[in-house]
Amino acid sequence: MAQLGLANITVAFSPFMRDGTRYDAGQDGDTIEVTGWSDDADALLMPDEFEIMNTRFGASGDLSAFRTGMRGGDVTIKLLPTSPTVIHLMKCVAFIIVQNESGTPDNVLTWDGSVTDHANKYKYALRDGVLVAAPLGVTIGSGDAANRMFRFSFPQIIPEYDGASFDTTRQRSLDVPLSN
Repeated sequence: MAQLGLANITVAFSPFMRDGTRYDAGQDGDTIEVTGWSDDADALLMPDEFEIMNTRFGASGDLSAFRTGMRGGDVTIKLLPTSPTVIHLMKCVAFIIVQNESGTPDNVLTWDGSVTDHANKYKYALRDGVLVAAPLGVTIGSGDAANRMFRFSFPQIIPEYDGASFDTTRQRSLDVPLSN
């Protein structure tokens, strides 16, 4: 997992109901922009590589290569306990728990999102994910309140480098040529 410095990073998530309508998490519309990052070095973790090809060697030594469809992974964020984002994400967690306990677990939230590195002009589109881990509650005791960690799993993490998109599930955009 790659640790990204957060000085020039913007992260946003949008929860959707199964039928495609956006779920209002209560922060200026449907999109939750992440604020209140933890000071920890691993406040944002993303996969640092994707396996795009598999290879096999035959008995005669010939190489056979084929593409894989694996382009996803987990995205983990750590936030300060006072972060406004924690409130919005915990509202979504409460909705998920109520749906599970009410006998309608198929009414789940799926998530789209983006991670943008403004300094290096990288952008990652996050598609069709689920929230797989959230904080259990408050820390009780005399110590400092613990940071809140949320882990999402996305089947598609789509990189865009300086205007070139490699998203095959949506319209491909090539604003900048890939070669000179």
